[in-house]
Amino acid sequence: MGADMQTGSERRIAALDALRALAAFLVLASHVAFWTGEAGWSGVGIIAARGDVGVAVFFALSAFLLVSPWWPDPVAPRTRPGAGRYALRRAGRLLPAYWVAFIGVLAVGAAVGGRTGARPLPGVHLIGDALLLQGFTQVTPQTFTQTWSLTTELCFYAIVPALGAVLARRRAATVLAAAAVLGIAVQGLVAAGLGHGRVGAALGMSLLGHAAWFAVGIAVLGLRRGGRRLPVPDDGGTWILVAAAAFALSCTPLASPGTGPGGLAAPHPGQAMAKEALFALVAGALLLAATVPGRSPAWVAAPLVRHLGRVSYGVFLWHLVVLQVVFAGLRLPLFGAPFGWVLVLVTTATVAVASLSWRFVEAPAIRATHRDDRAGARP
Repeated sequence: MGADMQTGSERRIAALDALRALAAFLVLASHVAFWTGEAGWSGVGIIAARGDVGVAVFFALSAFLLVSPWWPDPVAPRTRPGAGRYALRRAGRLLPAYWVAFIGVLAVGAAVGGRTGARPLPGVHLIGDALLLQGFTQVTPQTFTQTWSLTTELCFYAIVPALGAVLARRRAATVLAAAAVLGIAVQGLVAAGLGHGRVGAALGMSLLGHAAWFAVGIAVLGLRRGGRRLPVPDDGGTWILVAAAAFALSCTPLASPGTGPGGLAAPHPGQAMAKEALFALVAGALLLAATVPGRSPAWVAAPLVRHLGRVSYGVFLWHLVVLQVVFAGLRLPLFGAPFGWVLVLVTTATVAVASLSWRFVEAPAIRATHRDDRAGARP
């Protein structure tokens, strides 16, 4: 269906695809900035390093979409999915592509890991990583470290049915506000030294530590589902400006510590809390922009944008191992490579690999797990 013939609902779905594509690219750019060393030396690098805001966008999107069947809809009541069907569909979306990428990471690591300083994963942790437990263990291959967020996603998936029942009551706003405040406070406590080493890192990366990012996604769902009027002009441009302003603040010393090579300096508690809150604001504002009632811009339905949205999970899974191959193949020095053309090369190669993942792994798994049990019924 052409962009000019799409309905408002289809445009809004396309806008969410565009948001997925943006989130994946931001995460990719942040890792390129760290590996090349640009994150510690230039304004462009500092901005790129804050691309980890893409994780907040992913979490908010997950919350917005997955809680939707449980949130009361007075206009179009929905049937809540059964627990078995829900679990099967979540597993089909997440695990097959993850396992293929995990095998690829291990294979590439064995072949070229020594050239980039990557150490083999201890055998005892292979099973844990295969089961997506690395967010708890904090042990995973160097080129799969971004997958800590999948542990957090799994934890969120597990509580969605119960969470939906709680939020269906009238005090949803209070619950969401409390969760957001708690998550931001946890980040401050972790930065202040609550827990040490892997324990502190696991707490900061947990569902509890990032509750604010999930809470804003559910809050946007409640606003859109309830049809409430917002206290500001509700148009995409306004919310994009809000997101841009919050992102700009996250790049300042308010939320970003001084950085050296690689940009890995630890924040103090105030910075950690400010970053968590600002990232939540960025994610919420972008989600509000993508779900403005009425017609979304025609460009969000462009074939390239839709494709990048579809392959965003593959981009997330594969970009670090592609980065490893680029550094090893071109013998680039860690923290000393040119940011611009490495970004272009890694982006191009990752989209190609992610497209194959979508075509041969993700799409078939989605079709298989979304078949209707009734004979002859369409998914």
